[in-house]
Amino acid sequence: MSKLRRVEVSTLGAFLSATPVLTLPWFQRAYSWPSSQVARLLGDMLDAMRAGGDNAELLLGTLMLAERSDGPGLALVDGHQRMMTTALLLCVL
Repeated sequence: MSKLRRVEVSTLGAFLSATPVLTLPWFQRAYSWPSSQVARLLGDMLDAMRAGGDNAELLLGTLMLAERSDGPGLALVDGHQRMMTTALLLCVL
């Protein structure tokens, strides 16, 4: 079993700019969030923006990442549904 390398709190922007290659391992399930869960995440984001102004913060939860053995970058082991939904919302907005 691999050892825990580090735990770190990061902003979404810092995470995405520091992680050039992010892949899904073969065992991840397909994207399956229904519109109700997407709406809840979007509502939480909007509430945080309204409440916090320029210093708005929203905890998106924990992501579990692993170094890939077959190439560069990181594998997204846990947090796929949240990250995909966030990426889709950013693309739409």
